[in-house]
Amino acid sequence: VFSLLQESLRGMGPDEAAEITGITAASIRRFARDFAQANSALILSSLGACKLYHSDLIQRAQILLASLTGNIGRAGGGWRSGAMLRLEGMGLLSALDSVSMLNLLKLRAQAYLAPESLRKSMSPGAVSGTIFHAVHGGLGEKQLAPEYGDPTLPRPPRAYLDEAIAKGHFDTVVPPGEEPPEFVLNIAGNCLRHLRMGDRVRDTLFANASFVVDIGIRMSETSRYADVLLPAAGWYEKTSLKYMPAFAPYIHLGDKAVPPLGETKSEWEIFWLLAKHVTAEARRRGVDEIAGFQGNPCDISRLEERFTDDGYWAKNAEEDLVRTTLRLSKASKDVTLEDLRREGGAIRVKSADGPGVGSEYSENEPIVPLRNHTEKKQPWTTLTGRQQFSIDHPWFLEVGEALPGHKEPPLAGGDFPFTLTGGHARWSIHSIWRDHDMMLRLQRGEPIVYMNDRDARLRGIEDHDRVRIANDLGSFISHVKTTSAIRPYQLHILHAWEPNQFQGGRSHQMLAPSPIKVTQLVRDYGQLRPGFATYEPNGLDRDTRVDVQRLEEGSA
Repeated sequence: VFSLLQESLRGMGPDEAAEITGITAASIRRFARDFAQANSALILSSLGACKLYHSDLIQRAQILLASLTGNIGRAGGGWRSGAMLRLEGMGLLSALDSVSMLNLLKLRAQAYLAPESLRKSMSPGAVSGTIFHAVHGGLGEKQLAPEYGDPTLPRPPRAYLDEAIAKGHFDTVVPPGEEPPEFVLNIAGNCLRHLRMGDRVRDTLFANASFVVDIGIRMSETSRYADVLLPAAGWYEKTSLKYMPAFAPYIHLGDKAVPPLGETKSEWEIFWLLAKHVTAEARRRGVDEIAGFQGNPCDISRLEERFTDDGYWAKNAEEDLVRTTLRLSKASKDVTLEDLRREGGAIRVKSADGPGVGSEYSENEPIVPLRNHTEKKQPWTTLTGRQQFSIDHPWFLEVGEALPGHKEPPLAGGDFPFTLTGGHARWSIHSIWRDHDMMLRLQRGEPIVYMNDRDARLRGIEDHDRVRIANDLGSFISHVKTTSAIRPYQLHILHAWEPNQFQGGRSHQMLAPSPIKVTQLVRDYGQLRPGFATYEPNGLDRDTRVDVQRLEEGSA
């Protein structure tokens, strides 16, 4: 493998890399020496690279670098991404009609005797949103367009997706040609804003559905196109547990500071009421069993009893659910809701069991992932049982990516000179409060695009001019902020602007074709298996190509 790697990298030394990246060869050589000679060297990759088409090649190269220098499994070193610790009690509450001791013992026995059947029976959460929207949301036409993806592919991207679906890799997504969903329920996300080409999802999936419901904490782009809005309580109007990133290994409590405002309710109460009324309507119509997810039988005449564990969970059971989750989870062993409140809402986890950790855990030390493999020589969770840099799956061999290496970014959106990039805003938490009057007064109050000041001068554009930014998919209008902090031929817009904040109601997201990387459709090779936020096709926007033109006063 190392011989193959050496051969594949021939002609890709520091001088060639400098030509591609704009970073001097001397800087690249200095970085390589410093990284190799450091006692510990850590790469914090996070999730930024994942918004690039060739993110997998980038991250595979980073992991290879950490491994070649002996940093994997070393304190203060290695490679870190967005790993999460888990509270399995939350999953048990979601999956079981009853969390009685008998049911828990049955589940444990099934996990031991028939783990694959258990995995399939508990898989409804593992639906690839990208593939779902490609099939049902009108996105596949652009996402699979050969001109927007890797030009070196020997086959059209559509051929890979069709083969993956035929193999059953995405059996949680209805294959093309089947009827699209009749009912859409959107919860915990503003999908028409954050989806690339969300306008196409609006005009296909939402428009074709007979009924659309949005459960959210604020009026959003998705809310505007729903038939019914169910207002959910805000972050500080309900009690729940937050997710736990592995780099901050604490159980985090989100506690209720004030009661829900107006007609808002917690998500638990909303679904409790829905279960109650669906049950009553099913009994009125004499309907007992329907075909549920993946065709599995679902007894909706008992939905209320199943949801509430025969009435055990009341509509105001938020705190009881939190207590049960804490009691059933290893990470929170002996931690109570009262403990969390007394300690200010954060307590160090008691166990770090979970995918991707692979180390013994101590509350008095930082988590150092993968020590069980490097120190105890336990097999790695790969096809070979070793750290594996060469992937000899037929598709990887076919597209020339068996080993990590450099490929040019695609021309996503067309052959235009500027690359449109994005990032998180200082004046919002994701999309929350992005359109709040107080937050808007801390900035220019409307969408702006950052542009290199020299590029702007060459195009006759001055600070705060209005511009039209366009590619094959359409255009949007924005003001410009000129700055030397942006690279030449880069346009940068901070995220979370609602489409209705743009002139004409078209946002930058509508110009991102988000091409699907075909190697991320592989599901039949060792470690390359789907999981929530793990090796799935992703929404891509950082490769979007555009052009920019100054708008004259009075033009639309």
